[in-house]
Amino acid sequence: MPGMRQHHPAVALNKKLIVGINYYLKPYKNMNLKFLSWTKGHGLVMLFTVLLLTLAPNAKARQVEQSVKLSGKTLSVQTILDEIQQQCSLRFVYNKKFAAVDKVITLQSQEATIKSIFAQINAKAGLSFTFSGNQVIVKETKPGSIQGTVRTSDGKPAPYVTVSINSSTGTIVDQSGNFRLKNIPEGTYQLTASIIGMETVTREVVVHGDKTASIDLTLNETRKQLNEVVVSGEKQNKFAAKESDYIARLPISNLENPQVYNVVTNAIIKERTVTNYAEIFYNTPAVTPPSITYSNGNEFFLRGFYSSFEFRDGLSNYAGETEDPVNIERVEVLKGPSATLFGTSNGSFGGIINNVTKVPFEVAKGEVSYTGGSFGLSRLTLDYNTPVNKDSTLLFRINGARHWENSFQDFGFKHTYTVAPSILYKVNDRLTVRLSAEFYQQNSSMWQWVYFGPEVTIRNVKDLKVPYDRSSAGDQLAQNWSSSRVFAKIDYKLSDHWTSSTNFAENIYYRKASYYMNGNAYINDSTLTRFIMGAKPQSGTMIDFQQNFTGDFKIGSMRNRIVLGIDITSDVYNSTFTGAYQDTVIMNDPHSKVNVSAAKILDGMTWDPSDNHYVNKWITSSAYVSDVINVTDKLLAMLSLRVDHFNNKNSVNNGITQTDGYKQTALSPKFGIVYQLIKNQVSLFGNYMNGFSNNAPQTDGTKSITYKPSQANQWEFGIKSSLFDNVLSATLSYYNIDVKNALRTIPSSTVSIQDGTQKSKGIEIELISNPLAGLNIMAGYGYNDSRYINANNGQNGKLIGSPMNIANFYASYKIATGRTSGLGISFGGNYVGESTYNDPVLIPAYFICNTQVMYDRPKIGLSFKINNLGDEKYWSWNFIQSQPGRNYVASVTYKF
Repeated sequence: MPGMRQHHPAVALNKKLIVGINYYLKPYKNMNLKFLSWTKGHGLVMLFTVLLLTLAPNAKARQVEQSVKLSGKTLSVQTILDEIQQQCSLRFVYNKKFAAVDKVITLQSQEATIKSIFAQINAKAGLSFTFSGNQVIVKETKPGSIQGTVRTSDGKPAPYVTVSINSSTGTIVDQSGNFRLKNIPEGTYQLTASIIGMETVTREVVVHGDKTASIDLTLNETRKQLNEVVVSGEKQNKFAAKESDYIARLPISNLENPQVYNVVTNAIIKERTVTNYAEIFYNTPAVTPPSITYSNGNEFFLRGFYSSFEFRDGLSNYAGETEDPVNIERVEVLKGPSATLFGTSNGSFGGIINNVTKVPFEVAKGEVSYTGGSFGLSRLTLDYNTPVNKDSTLLFRINGARHWENSFQDFGFKHTYTVAPSILYKVNDRLTVRLSAEFYQQNSSMWQWVYFGPEVTIRNVKDLKVPYDRSSAGDQLAQNWSSSRVFAKIDYKLSDHWTSSTNFAENIYYRKASYYMNGNAYINDSTLTRFIMGAKPQSGTMIDFQQNFTGDFKIGSMRNRIVLGIDITSDVYNSTFTGAYQDTVIMNDPHSKVNVSAAKILDGMTWDPSDNHYVNKWITSSAYVSDVINVTDKLLAMLSLRVDHFNNKNSVNNGITQTDGYKQTALSPKFGIVYQLIKNQVSLFGNYMNGFSNNAPQTDGTKSITYKPSQANQWEFGIKSSLFDNVLSATLSYYNIDVKNALRTIPSSTVSIQDGTQKSKGIEIELISNPLAGLNIMAGYGYNDSRYINANNGQNGKLIGSPMNIANFYASYKIATGRTSGLGISFGGNYVGESTYNDPVLIPAYFICNTQVMYDRPKIGLSFKINNLGDEKYWSWNFIQSQPGRNYVASVTYKF
C-alpha cells in the first residue's frame, strides 16, 4: 500500500487450520464422536467453515492476552510496536506520517500484556488498534472530553470532590457542582467521584473521538455531610467557599450573583485560632476591623456607613450583642444596601453581616481545645457531634466555650460562657427539622467610649499625653449580661421544583447590670471628663418569623429560580435607667484615680424619676420576591422587590403611654444582570440596589412633623472569576451610593428638614488563591470616599468618618503529605488608613501583622501565634481606644 509500512504473514492457511482444529479437538479425543462419521465431501467443508468463524475471535483474545517484555518502560511508540512484532505473530499497519508513533511514552511496567500496552498507548498517544487477522491497523484518534455535574443526595452542588477516570486523569468539581475532563482518548472508562471520608461513586462512560460525553453523578451523602468532610481536609482553595443559600435566599453561585459579598469560612476561623469575634474580620476586604478592647467587637464601617452584626442564619438578631466564635460556621458580609431581601430593621446602607451557625452532621466526631496566652487569656472550647439513632436521621451537636481574659491596660477583664446545642431530624426524604439554641453569659468591665471636646487643640489621637495602657473606665463596676437565642427551621420539598422553608428565631437579652461610658470627652490633651451611665435591669426580646417558597422551573427556554417570602419581626425593649455619675480624671497623673469603687459610682448616680423606666415596641411586616432568570445559558437577570411596613408603637414611660408611635411603608427594588464571558469561570455583573431607613416624627411645639423613609440607591459594576478549577477566585467592583431624604438640622428650625444627601463611592478587590497544594493566599483592598453633600451646618463636603484605604493579606502553607504532613506556617497583615470619626481629630493609620506556626494531625492540633508582631500602637475608629500590642497565643486541640 502506498505510504504504508506492511509486514505479510508467512504461515500457510492449511497449516493454520490443521493446527487450530487439533488444538480445539484435543480435549475431546477420548469422547465418542459418532456424530462426525457423516463428515464426507461437503460436510467436512461445512465443519471447517464453522471452526473458522469460531477460531477468529478466540485467536485475537489469546493474542492480546499474550505477555511481552520490552527493553524498557520509557520508549517511543514505534519502538514498542517493533518489539511486540518480534515476540509474536502480530504485524502493524500505520501511516508513516503519524506524529504519535514517534512520541516517547512511559509505560506502567516493562513487562505487560499486549492488551494493557495498547490501552496505555491509546491513553498517552491517542492511537487506536483494529484487528484484521494477524494485521493490526493503527489509527490516530481525536481526543474527546467528559463533562457533567456532581451533586449530593439532597440535590445540592458538591464542590471539591475529585472526579477521575481509571484512577488517573482527574479534576476538582467547582462551586456549582460542574466538572470537565479534556483531551480524553476514545474509549470506555470508569469515572469515579471521590473525597476522603465519603463513599466513592463509580459510573461507566464511553468517550468518542472529537465529542463530549455528558454524565451526572450523585453522592450518597448530603451537602451538610460533605461540608464537614471538606472543612476537615486540605481541600483546594479552602478559603474560597462562597456558595450560600442565605445571600440571595436562593441556591445560586457567586458567579451568578450580581451582588458583591465576602465569606469568612470555618477553615479560616479554625486555622487562625480566632478567640474573639473581632478577629474574624481581619480576613474581609474593605471592612474596618472592629475594636478588641472593651467592646462587643461587632461594629464596622461598610462602604462608608456604620454597620453592626445583625443577622444570624438569615434572621434578625440583636445588634450590639457580643458573639463568641465557638458556634460560628462562617460569616457572610453582603456589600451595599440590602433592604430588598433583608429589610431595614437591621442593617445599614453599607451592607449587612450574617453569621451562619454550626449544624449537626451524620458522622460521630468531636474536639476539645484549650487556648492560653498573653493578658491572662484562658479559653476552653468543645465541639461534639453524633448521630442519635442507627439510621442517622436524628443528629445532635453541641458547642461550648469558657473564655477568661484580662486586659493589656492597667484595669479590665472579661469572663464569658457559651453553650450551643443543636438537633436536626430528617423525618423523610422531603421533610427536615432543625432546632438550635445558644446561651451566653458575660461578666466584664464596662465599655469605654471616648470623644474630644471643642477645647481640644490636638489634631491626632497619638498626640494625647496619656499612657498607652491607661484604662479610662477601671474594673470596679462590672457588666452582668446574659442572652438566649432559639432557632427553628423546617424545610419541606413540595415537589421537584418547589421547596418550603419555615424559619423562626427568638432572641432575648437580659442585663442585670449594664454600665457604659457615654459622652466622655477630653477637654485637653490629658484631662478626661467622664459620664458613666447605668441601666438596671435592661432587657429585650426580638422575634422573627420568615416563610420562604423557592422554585426552580422553566418558562419556555428560560430557567427561573425564584423566592417568594414573608418576614415578620417584632422587638420589645425594656430598660430602667439608674442615672449617671460624673467626674474628671487627669489621665497622665497616676494619683488621679480612674478605678473608682463601685459604691462611690452608684452613690453618685442621679436620675430623673420621670424618665426612669422605658418600654418601646415595634413590628415590621414585609413581603418580597426575587427571580433569577437565565435569559440564555450565559446571561442572567435578577429582578427583586420588597414591600415593608414599619409600625413603631407608642412608648411607655413610667407606666404612661406616650403619643410617639408612627407607621411607615416603603418599597425596595433590586435589579442585577450577569453575563458569563466564560461559563462558570468569568462573569461581568452590574446591579442597582436599594436601602431605606425609617424616620420618626418630630414636633415643633404645636404639631407633629412626619417624614418619609430615607433612601440609599447603589449602582455597581464589576467582574468576578473562578479560574483554573477554582485555583484563583477574584472580584473587582466599582460602586456609587447616593443617599437622599436624610434628616438634617438648621439653626432656624426646631425640627429636622428632609433634604439631606450623602455620597459614598469606591472600589473593592478580593483575591483568593490556592496556587500550590497546601498553599492558600487571601488579599483584599478597598478605597472609599464617603462625604456629606447637604448636611448639618459645617458638615457639607466633609468625610463621614470611615478610612479611605483598607487592605488585608493572609497566606498559609501546610505540608499535605509525608511524615511532616500537617506542619504549617502563616503570615497576615492589615492596613487601615487614617480616619476622622471624631472630626477634626485624626485617628492615625496603622499596619499590624500576625504570624503563626501550626501542626494539624487527625488526632491532635497545635498552634502558636504572635499577634501585632511589630508591636504597633493603634487606636480603634469607633471607641477611640488603644488596642493590644504584641501578644502571644498558644492552642492545643484533641480530636476524637
